[in-house]
Amino acid sequence: MTKNSHYSDPNGVMENWGASDLVDLTAKALRMFDELLSRRKLFYAESRPEIVQHEGFLFEFRQSPVLTKKPILPRDAKERSGNGGPFLNPDPDFVVATIGHHHVLELNMYSMFRPMFVLHTREFAPQTDDLDVDDVSAARNVMASLQGGSGPQMMLYNCGVDAGASQGHKHMQIVPLPSSFKLYPELADSTEEMACNIPNIPYKHFVLRVPPSANSGQVHAKLVRLVESCRVAQRQARTGDAYNVVMTDSWLCVIPRRRAAPGSRIANGAGMMGAVWVRDPEERRMWDTLGPSAQLSQQGIPISP
Repeated sequence: MTKNSHYSDPNGVMENWGASDLVDLTAKALRMFDELLSRRKLFYAESRPEIVQHEGFLFEFRQSPVLTKKPILPRDAKERSGNGGPFLNPDPDFVVATIGHHHVLELNMYSMFRPMFVLHTREFAPQTDDLDVDDVSAARNVMASLQGGSGPQMMLYNCGVDAGASQGHKHMQIVPLPSSFKLYPELADSTEEMACNIPNIPYKHFVLRVPPSANSGQVHAKLVRLVESCRVAQRQARTGDAYNVVMTDSWLCVIPRRRAAPGSRIANGAGMMGAVWVRDPEERRMWDTLGPSAQLSQQGIPISP
């Protein structure tokens, strides 16, 4: 990476990217991914999508034994307060790029996709913080740079333990947008009027479209509006303050969460979209026991029929 070259976001945030870095990001990540996989430092198993429709809601289930290896910090772990954790001193073998002044892009050690990314803050910030404009800018730049080589991407931010956060250090995940079905926020049609009652969605949700000309500051302003509406819903339902953010280049979605039932595996932002990742056939059957839509309804704030 050229130290003196920069990529300028329309919001005015200067990124430490050169034009060649943007073009070559996918190729570089794949080279690193395959090397780490061959050395057994990174874990990945190819998965096939299983498409299911339940009560009008589309699901894509993927099974991967890699998820059995992934560590999930206990709710009260000291690392959730900044005392240690994998992102404070990251393994350089996993670092793909430094994004601007505040973020690091790494390969995900426990990958559902080839490749899969974690985008975290350089300094510790808690995973219960809202995303700021630098977070949004970094995620948008990474997604845009991956578009040509890896196809459309989505950003997941699991804000809080009950939103599916496995680590306490502020981080986003960058994953491929499912190609086998469309996510429901695509049905939203306004950049100003929130979609909050999309048909067949069993839980509270808040969606805005993002115009192609929007800069990161404008996108962040839309996100703030969505989070404010999320918090109103949480106060009314007397739940906690965890939520998911899912962002693509064309829409933003915020989902208020509540604590899952004891023994349940908490769905992350992708799961709440219907892109559910499970460890094994037994966990897959658990989703059918209650019904996939009911599982999501229990982990979000149910929409009354």
